[in-house]
Amino acid sequence: MKNKIPLVLLNDIEDQISQHFSANELIDLTYEFAKGYNKNIPVDNPNFDFFNKKTLLSENLNALSDDEKIEFLSQIKYHSRLSEDDSLRNEIDLLEKNASNGVIKARNSVSSLLETYSIDLKNQWQKTCRFYDQLDYRNALDNMRLTIELLIKRITGSKASLENQTNVLGKFFKEKDISKEVRNLFFKMLDMYAKIQNHEAKHNLPQNLNSKEIKFLMNQSTVIINFLIDCDKEIF
Repeated sequence: MKNKIPLVLLNDIEDQISQHFSANELIDLTYEFAKGYNKNIPVDNPNFDFFNKKTLLSENLNALSDDEKIEFLSQIKYHSRLSEDDSLRNEIDLLEKNASNGVIKARNSVSSLLETYSIDLKNQWQKTCRFYDQLDYRNALDNMRLTIELLIKRITGSKASLENQTNVLGKFFKEKDISKEVRNLFFKMLDMYAKIQNHEAKHNLPQNLNSKEIKFLMNQSTVIINFLIDCDKEIF
């Protein structure tokens, strides 16, 4: 079963939460929550020979479904211990949004499609997602571009850079009976995507882009990747 929530982000949140509570408090919190769903937590005593606090929390949350984990986190972010930790609360907000808006499903779909070409392409896309989940937008943008460039090279057989693939990619689209209007739209999208990525990721930290804009570029990358693969495999 695929994960509904980004594991890298969840792991970081668990680590931060564990710093706000004792081992016994983490046991009590997870026990009371799990009890409401008629579930048992696996770690009910702080045996420090085997568990640190972060591992304890992870093990107990693993007894819950993804939806239940999200509900637990949505409740604990209002705990008085976390009232001044805006960074942690923001990360929990991000996890909730990602899990509820279909982002993870779209990512997994792209991963599966890229895997049909090579494990390296799949791994490159997953690196993009990990950087995004860690709020490392500089590396997320850089790896988005690289994933698209590697996919185009694989499809066209050309070793040219992303900016220099227009001619061979145009020929590829013509062979797939893609209309001139759609070809032009795609190249405009790709051109603007490459310009934004080059300006923000290659030369600077993306200080001029906010989280909504980074999310938009992530979504654009899935559109580009899906369209390329649909054309290559003629899935319409």
